[in-house]
Amino acid sequence: MEDSSEEELKDIIKSLQEGTKKKQTSQRSKIKKKPIKRKNRTNLRAISLQLNLKHRKLRHRLSNLPQILCTN
Repeated sequence: MEDSSEEELKDIIKSLQEGTKKKQTSQRSKIKKKPIKRKNRTNLRAISLQLNLKHRKLRHRLSNLPQILCTN
């Protein structure tokens, strides 16, 4: 009785793993097929520039933090 249930579980696990593998490959192929539109490219560039600016500001603040804490 236990052996049959274990085998069923193994079969279910295998089928699930195969299903997830198939889904991943299909998503990848979809991504490869679609080229990025020019409008989206410019948006991505703008977003990345904004993120870089924010990151720089935050790093500057972090580098100044010890000085601020020492003065207080």
